[in-house]
Formats: sequence, C-alpha cells, structure tokens
Amino acid sequence: MTPSGIPPDIGDRVRAAERRRALGVKLCVLAGVCLVAGGLAVYVVAPHSAVSAHTAPRAALLLIGAGLVVTFPFAALLALLLGPTWRQRQQHWQSLRQHRCH
Repeated sequence: MTPSGIPPDIGDRVRAAERRRALGVKLCVLAGVCLVAGGLAVYVVAPHSAVSAHTAPRAALLLIGAGLVVTFPFAALLALLLGPTWRQRQQHWQSLRQHRCH
C-alpha cells in the first residue's frame, strides 16, 4: 500500500478485471447467439403440419428465448460481476491523477 492507501498494483488489477470481463461477456454473447441459431435451425427443420403451420415448435421458442436471456441480461450481469469493483476504479483513477500531477 502506498501512503495514500492505494495498492501499488491497482493498474494491473483493473486491467486483469477488464480482460476477465471482456472474455466473459464475449463468451456469453457467443453462447446466446448459438442458442438463437439453434432455435432458428430447429424451427426451420421441424416438420410443419397443417395443425401447427402457424405456431413455432416449443423447443425452438425455448432455445430462442434462452439465447436472448443469455445474450442480454445475463451478459450484463456478468459484466458487473467480473469487472473491477467501484473501489478499484476509484483507486485507479486516484493513482492516475497522482501520476499526472507529479
């Protein structure tokens, strides 16, 4: 810890958290897109009878819905959990200001 209470490696910690968050969100979005594509594939491939001509198969709707949930709200939650904490960000900004002033 420096005299101001800022860990000396705060920049490295914030960079590592940002990389972790970026990777987590990218994987989450990729998984969501794969689920949506899988749902669309099930919908296109599924046989459509006269009875179900206007209704999508339940499995396709579930896959598309799961893909949308994974892609948007789950990815946003993951970004909050994997990224740097607010305290780390404040410490990093304070460290940058101190280096700029000296």
